[in-house]
This record gives sequence, C-alpha cells and structure tokens, in this order.
Amino acid sequence: MKTRLLVLLGLASLVACNEAAQSGLCEDLCPGACVEGECVATSVDTGPGEIAVDVAPDAAPDAAPDAAPDAAPDAAPDVEPDAETDVEPDAETDVEPDAEVDVEPDAEPDVIGGFGVFITAPRDEFAGETGLVLTFSADVSSGDFEPDDLTAVWTSDVDGILYEANVEVADVADGITAFSTSELSVGIHTVTLTVYSPDGELSASVNVGICGWLDAATFDDGLPAEWETYNDATRDSRGWLEMTTATRGRRGAIANTGRSIAGGDTRLRFRVATGQCDGIGPCPDTGQPGADGFALSIFEVSEVTELEDIIASAGSGGGLGYGIAGGWGSYSGGEVDAFHIEFDTWHNIDNGSTEFHTDPVEGNHIAITLNGDPGDHAAWAEAPTLEDNEWHDMEVIIEGAHVTVLMDEVVMIDEVIAGLNFKGGYLVFTGTTGYYYNYHRFDELQVIEDCRFE
Repeated sequence: MKTRLLVLLGLASLVACNEAAQSGLCEDLCPGACVEGECVATSVDTGPGEIAVDVAPDAAPDAAPDAAPDAAPDAAPDVEPDAETDVEPDAETDVEPDAEVDVEPDAEPDVIGGFGVFITAPRDEFAGETGLVLTFSADVSSGDFEPDDLTAVWTSDVDGILYEANVEVADVADGITAFSTSELSVGIHTVTLTVYSPDGELSASVNVGICGWLDAATFDDGLPAEWETYNDATRDSRGWLEMTTATRGRRGAIANTGRSIAGGDTRLRFRVATGQCDGIGPCPDTGQPGADGFALSIFEVSEVTELEDIIASAGSGGGLGYGIAGGWGSYSGGEVDAFHIEFDTWHNIDNGSTEFHTDPVEGNHIAITLNGDPGDHAAWAEAPTLEDNEWHDMEVIIEGAHVTVLMDEVVMIDEVIAGLNFKGGYLVFTGTTGYYYNYHRFDELQVIEDCRFE
C-alpha cells in the first residue's frame, strides 16, 4: 500500500510538469526538461515535502493496493529523495493530479490486532480410512495479544466441537494449536479452526474425508462378530478364512453382515491362496487337477436376508458359490446388481445341464464378472501361478467403470468395463469344489471407499 501511495505522488508531479509545458512555463517549473514546448522529463525534481520513487515502465497504475499480509507495516520505503523515475511522458493513468489517496500506511488487511490463522495440516481434501489417527495443526500469529488471550476451537460440520484450548506458545510472537483424533465419523468433513481474541475472531477451514473401513486386517484372533459363515466355510485356527477344505462337493461362504460398502470409487485389498495341501507353502503334485474356484463378491441388496437368500440359492461347481444368473443357481429374487472377482481353477464347458458357461481360457484365470453371472467375463487374465498353494496379494481398484487388478503388485487387468456402475453392497467370500477340489483361502481384507469432494 505504501508503494501505491508513492507512485501516485510521483505521477501527480509528472502531470503537473506536462501542464506547465503546455502553458509555456516548462522551463520555470521543470528546468532543463523541455524540448520545443513539450515536457520530456524522465525525472521529477521534488520540492519540500514531496517524494520521488522509481517506477517500472510497464507498471500498471491501477494495481491492487492491498499489501501482502506478511508485509512489515512500519518498513521505511527504499527510496532516495532525488531518485529519478523511469516513466514515459505520455503514460496514461486513471488518477487525477490532485486526487486524494485515502491510504493508511500502516494498515494490514484481514488482521485483527495483528494476529492471523493458517492451517498447516492436514492438506485440503485429504482422504483417509476409518480408524486413522489424523493430526490437525495451525500456526497462529498472536500479534498484539498475549498468547493466553487467544482461544482455539476446532469444529467439524459433521461431529461438532473436536478440540478447544488456549493457543500453546511457540515463542513470544507466534503460537501453534494442534490435536489428534481417530474418532471422525465416516463422510466428508469441513473442519474449521476459530481463534478468539479480546477484539474479535478469525477462522480457517480445511476439508477432509473419512471414507473407508478397515475391517479385519487379519483373522488371527477369531472371526469378528459382524462376520457370518455359511455352509462349509470356516475360520481356520491358523488365522485365515477357508471356504471348502480339499473335499469333494463343498460350497462355502463367509459374509460381512455388519455393514455394507458404499458405491462409487473403491479399493479392495486381500490375500488369496489355493492348492491341495493343508497349510501354506510348497505342495507336492498330487497327480489330479484342482477345482473349482472361489470369489469375492459385492451384492447390492438392502437387507441381510436378501443376501442370505442369494448365498443359499447360488450355484455350486462352476457357479463358485455366487452364480445366480446365466443358468446358475435358483434365486427367485430377480436381477441383482453385483460385482465379482473370481479365481477359477477349472475349465468350464457349457453342457446345458451341469455347466452353464464356457470359460475364455483353459488354464487358471482371474476374471471380473457382473450381476451374479459366472459366465459374464467382463475382463479376465490368465494366472498360471494361482494354484501354487502360496499367498498372493491382490488389489482391485474401481474408478468409475475403470477396473485395475493387481496380483503381487503386477497388473493383471486394466480395462474400462462397459455397463459397470458400482453401487456397493454386502461383501461375501465364496468357494466351491466338485469331483476335484482345492483349499480356497482368504485373509487380510481391507476395503477403502474413496472420498468424493464437490
């Protein structure tokens, strides 16, 4: 703001010089600066009380007058009294020569008593998962007040007051307010810090999202109460979920009935293992093929009873315990929106009686299927190492209609799936055996629902 004031005074003197040239008084008022009756001065000699300043030739005279908030209010202008100004004589300005400039040299905008508020963490539109310990912090410049005079209140538009305390002193002039919490509700929060002083208050806000759930990182300590087992599935005492065991004619399911997954962008992480040996690790060749396979499914139904009807009626064998469409299963509830990732170790060939689809490849494969139809291979990839009786880390990323599947950090599927509109729902693990069999294991599930900021 000081710079603006000095520039205006310099321009006013220059305009006066030009007027003097037009009236024939150029030499009297601007000695040595007149050529053929026109003022060509590149400097303005200042009289008592005047201030001359350097001005860049292209400087916009109408630049915003607000000083930067951190500008030192009493800093002296870096100007020599007789400095020359590099101003074109015909430069246009929207300032009348005698206009008054209503400027307080020491004023700072958006400041009460010299104190200010700036949130330093977390960053705006930060997204985390349920249970994450999130730290909020802000710098508070105490200005003319004692730090003990300032009270900081953090509030969420969802959860209300989160934290309230006096500003802790970092040094004589500046303070900091900070707190940590793992109790934010699921959803999008606008978290606002309001700092109260004796003369008023200032606020700053940040948007954060708690948009995921971390259910059972492992099943080491038993099956959580919100999980239910159906048919032949069990929790193995060694800390994982087993759908079938290596036995003929098995069909098992384990579902999280305690809560459903929201629709929209979602990430799934889990581990799978399949083979014919009891226990994880190298498995001798038994001389017979393994079958049939297993799947993770998400069914968009409103009630747990609907989910249980689906589990009870889903097809075994090539239906992998989730098939209720395309000839599989006997579900009478009509069409269901569902998303599946299957791990198929048996080559199905449609015979119209015991098998109702033909797989796209003869060998072991991973596939994305939709709406309860094991024959609807929307995307698939061969997985030669799937049946090695070892754990494999899986990640499924749903972003709109784009699905990415990684196995042991290697991209297996990366496709846009026509017609995909992931609506969320209840998550279910299923697996089946027929005449041939495998163990079908899941572990270390994590589901992260991505936040959507408007």
